[in-house]
Amino acid sequence: MGPFWYRASTVADRRVFLIGDAAGFTDPITGEGVAAGLRQARAFAAALESPDPERAYRRTHRGLTKDPRRVADLFLRLSRTPALVERAIRSHQRAPHTLKTLLGIGFGYWGFNRITPREWIRMFSGR
Repeated sequence: MGPFWYRASTVADRRVFLIGDAAGFTDPITGEGVAAGLRQARAFAAALESPDPERAYRRTHRGLTKDPRRVADLFLRLSRTPALVERAIRSHQRAPHTLKTLLGIGFGYWGFNRITPREWIRMFSGR
C-alpha cells in the first residue's frame, strides 16, 4: 500500500476537469485528497467564469497543489529513512507545533514560508 505518486497528465482538457484524487495524489495516508478536492472544486467554479476555463483551472490547480505535494513527498521520503524518522519524532516531542504547521501546509492553509530555518534544522537534526 502506498506511496502511489499518481499524477494525471493534465487536469483540464476539452471541457473535462479533474478534481480531488482524480487530479492526482501522492499518498492516501496524508489526508491530502479531501482538502485538495475542496480547494480544487472552488477553483473549478471560479475558472468557469474565465474566458479560457481550462487554462485558468490548470494554472490555479498547479498553485494549489505545489506545496501540499511537497509536504506529502517530504513525509514519504522521510519515512523511508529510519534515522530521519527518529530525528523527526524527537523534534516533534520538543516542538509539536512544527508538525501542525507541516500538516497545515499539506492541507493548503499556509505556504512553506511558515516554517522557520530553525524549525527545519530541528526537524532534520532531532535537536
